[in-house]
Amino acid sequence: MTDNIIKLEPVNLSKIEMESKIMVALYNEAKVMVINTQAEYDDAARFLKVVKSKFNSIEEQRKLITKPLDEAKRATMELVKQPKKYCEDAEELLKAAMLGYIDKKERERRAIAEKLEREAEAERIKIQKRADAAREKGQDLKAEQLEVKAEMVTAPVVTAQIEQAEGVSVRTVWYAEIRDINAVPREWMVVDLAGLNKVAQTLKERASVPGVVFRSKKVMASR
Repeated sequence: MTDNIIKLEPVNLSKIEMESKIMVALYNEAKVMVINTQAEYDDAARFLKVVKSKFNSIEEQRKLITKPLDEAKRATMELVKQPKKYCEDAEELLKAAMLGYIDKKERERRAIAEKLEREAEAERIKIQKRADAAREKGQDLKAEQLEVKAEMVTAPVVTAQIEQAEGVSVRTVWYAEIRDINAVPREWMVVDLAGLNKVAQTLKERASVPGVVFRSKKVMASR
């Protein structure tokens, strides 16, 4: 990239298309190859070199195509990295402030609701006392009417007065937090297979972990 301009040249795909057709033929030949003798093993080794050579050739062609693309992408990513970071940070700051306001209004709502519930409870107790006094006087009908009245006393429902702005929505998300790893049920544990493989590669036949079997397999490399 020069002078803030990213340039990409046209790409000729004919060579890689030719290599692809050749590899289809080589693949089909590899599928039916059977090795029963040393001579056939040696032939397979020579064939493997041809395949590897074609792979390297195709990889070189890929790099010719992708290198300018990768460089253009890298330049682009670097160009937008800091502006994107400012956007992300600004978004987080605004969301934090907005959620803080919502939490504040919710606390105010709960405080008002609790106050109204206390007042309602005090009114229920007051009416119940009148009902008890009426029952002591033998005024059972009046007592029953007062008890019903007491049961009907409820605090009004209080809602937070927040009108969501256009394009903004808020939802409650639940998440897990580990407090005691030893108390977590076994089925929620994840085995570190990558770590176990590193142990196997380091200690080989000396590797030993309870409940784990370490095995080996042959892997062939070619140039």
